[in-house]
Amino acid sequence: CSRGPSGLKIFRVPRVDGVLDRRRLEEVLSGCDAVVHMSTPVEIPLSGEETKSEEEAELSQLRPAVEGLRVVLESCQAVGTETCVLTSSGTAVHFLRTPPSSGVVTEECWSDEDFLREQGLWYMLAKTRQERLAWELSEELGIRLGTVCPSIVWGERRTKHLNFSHAVLLEVLKGAHTSVPVPPAELAKRFLNIVDVEDAAEIHVQILKKKLTGRFLAFSDRLPMRTLCMWLRKWYPDLAARVPDLESEEPPSEDWRVDRSRSEAVLGRKYCDSETLVRKTMEGLIRSGAVEMEPKDRVMACTRKA
Repeated sequence: CSRGPSGLKIFRVPRVDGVLDRRRLEEVLSGCDAVVHMSTPVEIPLSGEETKSEEEAELSQLRPAVEGLRVVLESCQAVGTETCVLTSSGTAVHFLRTPPSSGVVTEECWSDEDFLREQGLWYMLAKTRQERLAWELSEELGIRLGTVCPSIVWGERRTKHLNFSHAVLLEVLKGAHTSVPVPPAELAKRFLNIVDVEDAAEIHVQILKKKLTGRFLAFSDRLPMRTLCMWLRKWYPDLAARVPDLESEEPPSEDWRVDRSRSEAVLGRKYCDSETLVRKTMEGLIRSGAVEMEPKDRVMACTRKA
């Protein structure tokens, strides 16, 4: 055990066969009123990276996410911890073969597992399976469960490493989006579902304080890539040569929207607006050196850690 900021106790729990050691975890959880479970391996290919096979993903993402969740909830039940808040993902909600007929994504929606498997979207499949198991086990074990389903989480950096969400923004600065460089006309049709890290964290806190159950979609906006690129080119002229020029492309039509009313009521305030969120995320990346402003023709560094 070590001490973190404000006297926070930090315990290390070893892994056995890729998941947390049950005996050690029960020792750590003993006496705890609640658990916030946030851990899932993040392996989403960005530009130039190969997609893993299903067999490889089973070992590196699917099994650790699902069986790790099982160990956590069963350990909670064993030591009498009655409440769990799970950080799920918006990717467990809105990856559908076709948009909902209502045009609105709500907490009732679940991503299509067959579609995810066909597309090789292993992280999204892992999060969907993990949350479904969480609801099954919480009922079976008598644990109060609340799940938070955040979209891409931006905002001030809290660690020295770049996470996947920040890497997505850096990919935009390289004219790519999540997997391969995309032609401008196609890129302009896309959206980024985003949320401020402070808003996502506060929803977790409020669920704990108020002992809430259910799913909560943490989405501040569906930001068009066209709008994002236009903002970046305007605000940061030194980066304009790197950012795709999408102003002349057709504005995208939104085929679905997110009903965020439930989570916003829990949050107790309006979500951080997209313009403010993009600005503070970019400023943090620039200050940290993740975005190299000079010389203009150099590609920025991106060091990611899942």
